This record gives sequence, structure tokens and C-alpha cells, in this order.
Amino acid sequence: MQYRYEPTPDEQLQAVEHIVHETRCLYRSYQLIQRRGRLVDRLGADEELFVFSAAFNDFVLHYRCLIHFFTDEPEARKTPEKAKECDDVVARHYVRSWKAPPMPFWAAWRDKVSKVLAHLTYTRCRINGLDHRTHFGPMSKEIQSAWKLFLGSHPVHEKAFEHELHEDGLRNWLLE
Repeated sequence: MQYRYEPTPDEQLQAVEHIVHETRCLYRSYQLIQRRGRLVDRLGADEELFVFSAAFNDFVLHYRCLIHFFTDEPEARKTPEKAKECDDVVARHYVRSWKAPPMPFWAAWRDKVSKVLAHLTYTRCRINGLDHRTHFGPMSKEIQSAWKLFLGSHPVHEKAFEHELHEDGLRNWLLE
């Protein structure tokens, strides 16, 4: 029995802006993180640390959100009763034959990313190693690969995606 939500074309079109917003936030936070240490002169050390921390958390949040969009994972993990209520926006709503590309970082870090992001637990305190210098590049590449595949699959509302992605170098970054 099919429990998955099927959006209307208007809902799909309306969601395009939100999908791209998530991507733009990931891109902008990644840019800020790359400039760590170069903002101290303008902001001061305390403020720079705060900006870095906010950008770090923002990156992880939007990474997880986009992973869920591309993998359809949260919906697939729900019980049939919960799935009836699930109206997650997912890539397969735009490309019916959608299959997410391999995402090895996500596969290895799925549980840890969620703990680091949203839970103050003893398990979180024991998690070592989510490091912007070594992990955010591969995390970004996973999202970029998924976007390349997605755009190459000619999604529903393709022109709307192209229009939204055209601003501020985002599309160029996605297609690197």
C-alpha cells in the first residue's frame, strides 16, 4: 500500500524556492567557514568564533536537510501510520525515477550528524571528529553530486530551479 504524500504541481513549484534556499544557506555557511581566521581583524576573536560556530551549525543543519531531500530517507524510515502524515519535500517528487547517488560520508556519519546537531546528550559529548577542515569538503561534494544528477535528470519545474539557482554563483558552485 502506498502511504507517500503526492504534492500538487502548485505545491511542487512553491517548494522550489525552499529547496534552493536550503542549498544557498549550505553554500554561504561553507564560504564563511572557509574564511575562518580571516575575519578576526574585522570582528574580533570572540565575535569571529561566534560567527564560525553559527556557520558550522548552519552548514550541518542544511546538509542534513538536503540529504533528506535527495535520499528520501526520513519518509522511508517512518511507520506506515506516520508515513501517512509525512509531507516531506523530496527529489522523487520532481524526478519520478530518482535514485540518489552514493553518499558515503552520510552513510558513515548519519547518526553522529543528528546527535551533534540537535541533541545535548552524553553520546554527543563522546563524538569525536566532525571537523570542518576535513569533513565539510566531502560533505559539500555529496550535495554537489546530488544536485548535478538531479539537474541532469530534468526535474519537474526545471526552469524554476534554473531561475532560483542563477543568483550569486550558487549554480556554478553546484556544478563544479
